[in-house]
Amino acid sequence: MADAGGAPHLRVMRRCLAILALLAAAGACSSGPEAEVFLAARLDERLAREDAWAAHRAERRALDGGRMAAWRSADGERWGWVQPVRLLAHDGRYCREIVHTLSDGATAQDVRGVLCRQADGRWRVTP
Repeated sequence: MADAGGAPHLRVMRRCLAILALLAAAGACSSGPEAEVFLAARLDERLAREDAWAAHRAERRALDGGRMAAWRSADGERWGWVQPVRLLAHDGRYCREIVHTLSDGATAQDVRGVLCRQADGRWRVTP
């Protein structure tokens, strides 16, 4: 039986876009320089709004504290952890490279990125 969701890479892309839309609707990101954008936005559309915020808060704890932070979905079916990898300097800003892992018990998905602290204390993904 064929998977109605399409090829795996297309499903992942759709999930990433859905989470970006969810976080944008919740006010977590905008096009302005004041926006705080996290890697959790690149994870999975199955995350309910509360779960996306739990993932977002775990990233913030890992970024601010420099230590691994974990989270779990409200229904307990998905969980993740954020692991800081290294400190960086980018254009005179304090940055961290992190890996955010999402698991549903059967599979795990990693997203790696660099986030830099802005002058107002918010974090932004660095391209």
